[in-house]
Amino acid sequence: MTKQTATNIRLGIFVTVGFVLFIAAIYFISAKQQLFNKTFRITGIFADVSGLQAGGNVRFSGITVGIVESTTIESDTTVRVSMLIDEDVRRFIKKDAVAAIGSEGLMGNKLLVIAPGTSDMPVIENNDVIRTKPPLDLDKTLATLRTTSENVERITGDLADIVSTIRQGKGTIGQLFMDSTYLKQTRDNLAQITGDFAAISGTLRSGRSSLGKILMDSTYLTVPVDNAIRATADLSEIIGNVRAGQGIVGRLLMDSASAFTLDTTLVNLKRSSKHMERVTKKAKSSFLLWGF
Repeated sequence: MTKQTATNIRLGIFVTVGFVLFIAAIYFISAKQQLFNKTFRITGIFADVSGLQAGGNVRFSGITVGIVESTTIESDTTVRVSMLIDEDVRRFIKKDAVAAIGSEGLMGNKLLVIAPGTSDMPVIENNDVIRTKPPLDLDKTLATLRTTSENVERITGDLADIVSTIRQGKGTIGQLFMDSTYLKQTRDNLAQITGDFAAISGTLRSGRSSLGKILMDSTYLTVPVDNAIRATADLSEIIGNVRAGQGIVGRLLMDSASAFTLDTTLVNLKRSSKHMERVTKKAKSSFLLWGF
């Protein structure tokens, strides 16, 4: 074998391998772009696609079943997204299915995720418009997480200050936890109060004081009670006599004749006093009583 023949053989092998690799690359790229599979087209209307681009994957139940064919701005508030989906999975996608924009990982490429819908609904048709839901705004989420992190940092700082203050024995709680003598006066006062209560209770139970006799001696109030009973009985008897018209007070209050006599007497006394006043004036004007 000549040197030229070996060179031609090597060249032929290199060209063959290159051609095979080229065919394989075309096949894989075509398979990814759904060029050799039977597909159907559906569209979705979004207000914001959050960076979704043509060629992005479409997933159903976690499996890649199609690609994003195109994204077209229709107005200042809507974007139309066209999708090519493998025909084999169309029977699983219902009319009420929902498409949402997701991502591969936290910061990965954007993709479309289709939720299947209700099982008793009809199957979606070619060129149908699928329902959509707005994507998660990652910027707002990150801003919220940043704010939450700052709040947590402030809270942990405040907690550290509080714990330090307690460990130093400052404040009421710090003194309660760290100062063993803080409650000594309170304990002493409580002990004195309970001792005083015990002494008072003993005095009452022994019946030595007036309150103790009232509580413990059943005969202590016998005489006052008897006197009260007799006094009320006497008062009742007096009231009865008065109502019966007995005695001077009874006759004055209950006997109308006595009352009339008393009124007549008072009238006569009034007349007599006026007559006596006139006689006294005349006597003073007599020459016999001049100087008096």
